Amino acid sequence: MVDNQTDPAGPAMSGTTVFFADHPVLQKCAVIAGAGTVLIGVLGIIGLYLNITLLRSIYPGYQPMAFSAAVLSILFGTVLVSHTLRPFTGWLRVFIQLVVACIAVIEALELPLNVLGHHFIVETVMVQAGNAIAGQLTTPISPGALCIVIAVSIGFFLLLIKPTPSKERQRELDAICLAGLAVVLASFTFLLSYAYGAPFLYGTPLIPIAAPTSLALTCIGIGLAASAGPAAFPLRYFIGPSTSARLLRTFLPLTLAIVLFESFLDILLPLLSTTRNALVVSVTLVIFSIITGYVVVRVSRGLGRALEAEERKRGEAEEELARKNDNLAATNEELTATEEELRANLDELARREQKLRESEEKYRSLFENLLEGYAYCRMIYDKSGRPEDFVYLEVNRAFDEIIGTKTVTGKRVSEVFPGIKEEFPDLFEIYGKVALSGRPETFDLDFRPSGKWLHISVYSPAQEHFVAIFEDITVRRKAEKALTLYKIFTENARDIILFIRKRDGRIIEVNKAAVLTYGYTREELLGMTIFELRVSERIEYVSGQMERASEDGLVFTTLHRKKDGSDLPVEVSSVSMVVEDELVLVSIIRDISERRRAEDAQALLASIVTHSEDAIYSKTLEGIVTSWNAGAEKMYGYMPEEAIGRHVSFLAPAEYADDIESNLVNIRAGEPVKSYETIRVRKNGERFTVSLSVSPIKNANSDLIGASTIVRDITERKRAENALAMANKKLNILNNITRHDILNQITAIQGFLELYHEECRGEAKVQGYFNRLMEIVKVIDNQISFTRFYQELGVQAPDWQRVDEVAKRVAGAGGFGGIRVSTGTGPLEVFADPLFEKVFFNMYDNAARHGEHVTQVGISFESRNGNGILIVEDDGVGVPVADKEHIFRRGFGKNTGLGLFLVREILAITGMSIRETGEAGKGARFEIIVPKGMFRLGSGA
Repeated sequence: MVDNQTDPAGPAMSGTTVFFADHPVLQKCAVIAGAGTVLIGVLGIIGLYLNITLLRSIYPGYQPMAFSAAVLSILFGTVLVSHTLRPFTGWLRVFIQLVVACIAVIEALELPLNVLGHHFIVETVMVQAGNAIAGQLTTPISPGALCIVIAVSIGFFLLLIKPTPSKERQRELDAICLAGLAVVLASFTFLLSYAYGAPFLYGTPLIPIAAPTSLALTCIGIGLAASAGPAAFPLRYFIGPSTSARLLRTFLPLTLAIVLFESFLDILLPLLSTTRNALVVSVTLVIFSIITGYVVVRVSRGLGRALEAEERKRGEAEEELARKNDNLAATNEELTATEEELRANLDELARREQKLRESEEKYRSLFENLLEGYAYCRMIYDKSGRPEDFVYLEVNRAFDEIIGTKTVTGKRVSEVFPGIKEEFPDLFEIYGKVALSGRPETFDLDFRPSGKWLHISVYSPAQEHFVAIFEDITVRRKAEKALTLYKIFTENARDIILFIRKRDGRIIEVNKAAVLTYGYTREELLGMTIFELRVSERIEYVSGQMERASEDGLVFTTLHRKKDGSDLPVEVSSVSMVVEDELVLVSIIRDISERRRAEDAQALLASIVTHSEDAIYSKTLEGIVTSWNAGAEKMYGYMPEEAIGRHVSFLAPAEYADDIESNLVNIRAGEPVKSYETIRVRKNGERFTVSLSVSPIKNANSDLIGASTIVRDITERKRAENALAMANKKLNILNNITRHDILNQITAIQGFLELYHEECRGEAKVQGYFNRLMEIVKVIDNQISFTRFYQELGVQAPDWQRVDEVAKRVAGAGGFGGIRVSTGTGPLEVFADPLFEKVFFNMYDNAARHGEHVTQVGISFESRNGNGILIVEDDGVGVPVADKEHIFRRGFGKNTGLGLFLVREILAITGMSIRETGEAGKGARFEIIVPKGMFRLGSGA
């Protein structure tokens, strides 16, 4: 630092730069300006979010603050405050510089587009973000603001350049200050245009600068100028105790205030037309003149007193100088008197110096021949007392050899190793602490510039000096690292690792995997030989393997015996090494039990595929056949060499090409194709019916690589099914005809019985016979009618049916005495016979007939022990406890006795069952148990 107060132009710059941190007033100004900028940006965003006019545009009708301008205000203000309080260093400073440079480039790209009415992508994103926050349309940043922001970015970029004591840095500081002042003038001009009620750019195609933006840019300009420091042009003319600096600090702000006030009055006076208003203005001008005069007088008197004080100090200094000259003459006489004494002591000093030189030579020899590096250094501290650099005062030859340097004496460490402070900040802290406190310390350091590990002992022989003794421990650290890696490898390896002494097969070391796998403790294994782990193999054979392993290494498979007596198939990789003059075999042993099982399973699967009667082949995701089993050869008539390599479409008729492509699309999506029936064609052109399923094939990384197709020829089964269906159809026709004829005969019998009853009316005995005959006829009629319903059971294939749709459809048909039905099953589907709706019909009918006062039936679903429970309950009288076990029997009940019997039979077709669990007197409650896999949640879930 240089603080030359004799220069009226400000601090002198003799090779060292004076920064703003040396001037508390400028530092406070920069912090306040930065904080004000952040506050304006935050208030602007709050104004946009809450639609507060005062915060977003100050006055209604004015341009609101752009969201990007608010974000930039917060960013610039935060950087200014942070850098002022604690300057950025290292990678953080470079990162902030890059951010500021990016902002300058982005705004430079935005400027021409903004003038033309377009916007760069970054500004477009910021406008969209502002729209999202404000909940309404916001405006982009003004082109005027863009120009000022570019100037601010350049100023910040220069400010963040690493400080160097050079004239070039002085020019950078001047540029920073001028940029800040230019920003202040430009933004303050826009701000004044708002104050005067005629803001710039309104009514033009360009976007005006918002008043809050102008205020924020004014603040950031003031902070940027202040951050340039007291030595920057033109601030250096205002800083310091010189008379010119004081006059400038006093009268320049006063002159600017007078000019601004007078300009404000020029605008205000034309607005005041009345005599009374003129009188008020006149009085105001008089008062302002009096105040201005008073301020000038006070300032002038203060300056006069300061000049007088300076004059008094100069006179006092001259008097003090005269007194010191007298004292100097007296001292000179004393020095002359003592010169003789000094000469007498000189000979004694010369003798002592000779002895000291001889002693120094001895220690110099010891110093130069030390194996450890030695460095005697002086620590340099900054103003805050933190270690900043150090100078090598003396080093020995071992230091240069260890560190890899030459001629470092007299140099700073920052010259020898540029960037060392940033790379090793802890090193400077330790050296600085020892040099001040005198307490020695030792530590290890990975000194990357020389590629070595160092053990450093440091002590302080004098204040602000230290001696560092270096020991090269690179070899030791590498050995420690290798040992650590070895322990990590062996202890965490999944494979078994055994160290076996070759001469007797004794196990001398094992890892954790060996203990876990064999079941022995570590101590037990260390007391065993390798021969005890081998199963039923002669010692001579094992010894031969050990001999081969010691020569060239050996990989083989064998069986080991675990502690519990079970055999363990293993793969052994064994090599030899010498440990403490002893030949040792290192065996890495892998448990291959799973591999053996996988190989057996693969062989079994290959056998199944090879000998399967079904056609099994694989194909790529593009449909190219890659494998072809004997079943496929037999079914289609193609040999493997004819099928492999062709597109799978050759196996289907041309009209089924879409079927093939649909399967490939599903497989590429990772979805299997469930078994379905389709048509395929043999080599001889014969078409046949097949049941076909396709499954995806994945590799070990779960990547989809192809598909496997299983085809079963169901031609004969389809013929049998068709024949059975035709036979069932004929039987049903015969049943219908027979049932129709029997019902006609029953009708005729009922008619004749009625006629007979009319003729024999009045005879009690005949009446009894008649009633008995009519009951028999009714039972026969019911049984014949039941065959019609039972005949339809299981005729058609079951299907997935949505429960709530079936329940509502049956309820909507009516005929149940106005019972309301409510469902809570959502998208539940069950796999049931097409007569599933008869279940709900009979249950509604049963509730209406026997529930006495049923008004509502509720249907719900729950999962229990993997099964689905479909619950149907009403609010009637319920079922007596004695009847619960009988209500599902055929013929039980007051009506036909078939309703709940049919319900049970329909449900049983697909494995469902039913039970009554209600409480008598509180309504009937039927639980339909749906087995796992027979229910699902449909697409509505």
